[in-house]
Amino acid sequence: MVTNILSRDISRGKDHLIVKGYSTTFVRKCIQSISFCGAGFFLFFVSYMNSYESALVCMTTAIAFCAFHHSAISVNVQDIAPDYAGSVFGLMNTAGAIPGFIGVYVAGYLLERWKSWGVVFNMTSAVCFTGCLTFTLFGTGQKVV
Repeated sequence: MVTNILSRDISRGKDHLIVKGYSTTFVRKCIQSISFCGAGFFLFFVSYMNSYESALVCMTTAIAFCAFHHSAISVNVQDIAPDYAGSVFGLMNTAGAIPGFIGVYVAGYLLERWKSWGVVFNMTSAVCFTGCLTFTLFGTGQKVV
């Protein structure tokens, strides 16, 4: 529920920044950085929480930061390939689904090996920070195709 409300408000803020003259690339990179870094930060710290309530707050906040994603990478495909957005979005989702089944295997292995969810959350946090760095370095909001 929080993600839906935040997505709407973040989209309005994003549009406001673009109307103010900020480039689409700059806005997309900033918003996606907030998403990845916010989620990564709270996923990292969830393993250090001592109570159920504090861990729940960390997880909820990490998921809330994913709302920023809807105004950045999710709509970025329409910027880079407006004539082929549907096909590119399908390829993007296919590539994005791969970690969904590989991640289950890796998480199971890490849990079996280390007997700790902290390792799984820290790995997921590292993936978030790596994604932030990758999109910041290589992402664009300009038409490519």
